Amino acid sequence: MHTTKLIRIIRRIAVWVAAIFLLWLFVRSFLESDANTRSSIIGLIVMFISGLITHYQTKKREISARHFSDKREAYTKFIDFFFEVVQLVKTKKQMEDEELIEKSMLIKKDLIVWGGPEIVELWNSFDTKAKDGSSLEEKMRMLEDILRAIRKDLGHDDSTLPHGSLVALLLIAEDKKLLLEK
Repeated sequence: MHTTKLIRIIRRIAVWVAAIFLLWLFVRSFLESDANTRSSIIGLIVMFISGLITHYQTKKREISARHFSDKREAYTKFIDFFFEVVQLVKTKKQMEDEELIEKSMLIKKDLIVWGGPEIVELWNSFDTKAKDGSSLEEKMRMLEDILRAIRKDLGHDDSTLPHGSLVALLLIAEDKKLLLEK
């Protein structure tokens, strides 16, 4: 077991030494070559680097596009749950504790897998503060922040939308006025 580790270390050192030696040979040959050859080599290196950057950006966009539908579905589940809770509050009904726990755990699972860092952080903050007895107004502001983060993660630009507009969609006219004035 010890000898295989030693062999791996020796191989890594040999690879590094060979790479440094080849780099040294390249630089030495480059400096000794004529101006036309140097400009060709520089052009080739720039072309190679730009190709790598383009490939990286394309891969990143492809991954993002593949994940978009899953993200959208996870966020839709979250918003459906949010609407269901608001509807229960408006109709003065209650959800069974077991059902509430089950649904919230499914939402949290989706947020773990598909939620952006800002959304996860906002949800954790909301979850903690909501249990500490925050006011309804404070909870509504935190939910507005979560909804804005979800929309941002899905590509929406809400910069011109007044704060409170998303949560206000759920409220009656008098409550909307109060929320949007603040």
